[in-house]
Amino acid sequence: MDRNLYFKFLEETSRLIDPILKSVISRYIEKEYDFYQFYSQIVLKRIGQRFLKPTLFRIVYEMYGGGQFEHLTKIAAAFEFINISSYQANCAFDNKLGTITKEEKDAQFISSMVSREIANEFISNAVIDGEVKKTVSDKISLINHNIYLAQHYDLNLLTVDNYPKYEKNEKLFIQNYNNRCYLGSGIFSGVCAYCAALIAGSSEKEAVFVSKISELYGTALHKINDIGDYLPSTSGLNRIYQDCYSDLLNGRLTLPLYLTLKENPDILNEIKNRDNIENNVELVHKNIDKIVHSIKNDFVKIKQLCRKLPNNQERNMFVALLSSLDSNKYYHRLKKTIE
Repeated sequence: MDRNLYFKFLEETSRLIDPILKSVISRYIEKEYDFYQFYSQIVLKRIGQRFLKPTLFRIVYEMYGGGQFEHLTKIAAAFEFINISSYQANCAFDNKLGTITKEEKDAQFISSMVSREIANEFISNAVIDGEVKKTVSDKISLINHNIYLAQHYDLNLLTVDNYPKYEKNEKLFIQNYNNRCYLGSGIFSGVCAYCAALIAGSSEKEAVFVSKISELYGTALHKINDIGDYLPSTSGLNRIYQDCYSDLLNGRLTLPLYLTLKENPDILNEIKNRDNIENNVELVHKNIDKIVHSIKNDFVKIKQLCRKLPNNQERNMFVALLSSLDSNKYYHRLKKTIE
């Protein structure tokens, strides 16, 4: 399909969500201004962005015959607030807002909990079937549960300090890395699609099927974002965390770095000590092609599964959304940067 139609749909959906973000942060401007200063740091950065999770929700909802999406914008926004919650928690665990004080990190974690409760509030107040509402609420909790399991992988398992454990056991690393991507993003996208299909009135079988496709998409998208972390700040892409090389600086052992260390084990101490960053990033760039190739294979599998979805314009939108796995803006911008 014409991708311009998809981007128009994406922009339109995102603009429906923007006022909801603005209304939430306005709660704290007068009564809790000190908290607002902390809470709004991430939320303000999201306003005006393209919201993939609400757009995925809307596409699947309409693909299965759901109408009057405007009445469900707060449910769609709930998924964006879960997304925001994960960003805020990341800021508490890492230095992805730059170097911030302990007070600021604590405030970001508190903000993360607030965003979770806002998402729950939106679901609780939704005018949908009671049983469906309970299922959606349970699924929101499932996302949160698994996001924090993914954080466990990031903070405690997939670290540069643990590289010696994985050096001769690539199978274990790949298993843990895939688990982390699935828990942190795959399940999130899958739940988003499942809830949308269910609210639209699809069968359980249909909801599970589109959920499985979306899980594959979310997992692969997480890997793409790991590539994006190695883009220099001069790349011109507007990312939520603009400090470049944050995974590297925080000692995260993602697939790009693991492959680099396998080929260049002598730089391990430099990586641990955060030394020689620019030169080590150049080594990482040489392994990007391998990762992109595997993601393209994922996209081929997903596209084949999409043939079993309802044959309508929304399915074409769904495929266009998934095609980010194939086009991979980070990869192409990276190629321009290093050529």
